[in-house]
Amino acid sequence: FHLISSFWPPLPSSIDAACEVISKDTVFIFKGTQFWAIRGNDVQPGYPRSIHTLGFPSTVKKIDAAISDKETKKTYFFVEDKYWRFDEKRQSMEPGFPKQIVEDFPGVEPKVDAVFEAFGFL
Repeated sequence: FHLISSFWPPLPSSIDAACEVISKDTVFIFKGTQFWAIRGNDVQPGYPRSIHTLGFPSTVKKIDAAISDKETKKTYFFVEDKYWRFDEKRQSMEPGFPKQIVEDFPGVEPKVDAVFEAFGFL
């Protein structure tokens, strides 16, 4: 185990969420209303950026969890009891979101703080 700051000094010492977008070979780190892009060991130029540039409304103050689906090229963002879906190809939030977590993820509590993929399942 290593401190985040030992690899990426520009990042905050604690984070809210992280996800890897395999098609971009990039890891995205989220803290509060900001996010960073990391490729290899390097924080990419032009970051941090506001999460609102992704299409979140100003009422969203932080991301609780995120995951990118490499098959569909969609990234799911979980915020409080809702989730958004971001289209990596179009670089925009999909229409019809946010949706309620409990409606589309039966058995999952309405507040998600981490998500991962294993064997094709979230």
